[in-house]
Amino acid sequence: MQLFPEVDEKRTIRNTKNFLKKQLPKMMIQARVSSLSLKSPVISDMPSGGLCGNSNEDNYIYMLQRQEEVQDVLNSIKAIKKIEQDILNSVYIEGKADWVVANQIGYSKARYQDLKNKALIDFACALEVYGVFLTVHL
Repeated sequence: MQLFPEVDEKRTIRNTKNFLKKQLPKMMIQARVSSLSLKSPVISDMPSGGLCGNSNEDNYIYMLQRQEEVQDVLNSIKAIKKIEQDILNSVYIEGKADWVVANQIGYSKARYQDLKNKALIDFACALEVYGVFLTVHL
């Protein structure tokens, strides 16, 4: 019996790239911008009907949840090897092109791509601790 089941690397890499390219930027925007859209509550002595609850509070809680999720992603990146951290941070957080990162770290295209793929798989495994499952098992 294997402690860790075998990983479908291609599908895991695809899931992880999708998460980092599409989901993470949305999470980062919501974590920062939501706080700017909050307004101070308007206090009036006039009775009002409608929804129960406080939409400002709900928005603030949602923003805090997004901030926590972004922090979970950053912690997962910190959990992998330094060279892998550098690659993921450069490409997905700083938005640098792959060829720029490959030149900066001094690797050929092929070696860089191998390192990036390994980084994506390791990141997906690290993120599972936070309940985000990008890894596809065979």
